[in-house]
Amino acid sequence: MSNRRTVLLVDDDPGTRHMLQYGLKKAMGAIEVVVANSGREAIGLLEHRAIDVVVTDLAMPVGDAFSLIAYMNNSRSPIPVIALSVLDSEAVAKRLASLWSLRVVQKPASYQEVAAAATE
Repeated sequence: MSNRRTVLLVDDDPGTRHMLQYGLKKAMGAIEVVVANSGREAIGLLEHRAIDVVVTDLAMPVGDAFSLIAYMNNSRSPIPVIALSVLDSEAVAKRLASLWSLRVVQKPASYQEVAAAATE
């Protein structure tokens, strides 16, 4: 049995996905980073894969993170979520206060900030 953790990274911006995918591997060591371009694609992955933590942009054109997190809240056991947002972190946190294991990281965020939030 492997101790390797799996991170689901959800962002519609290819540059952000690339930076975080390789940065998280560098910062967190033995992890697998699975990527999705939208909340809709992420839901499909969650239905077929074991995921330890989700890192997601909040604002995406196809299946935003609010619908992704609502899906996870209603149909899955708790999975920690790191939400990346250009919006005010406190306002976002209040909107999502009813959800479990949620941390909001202000964008632009470095991979080090995201890795630190994912390992807390």
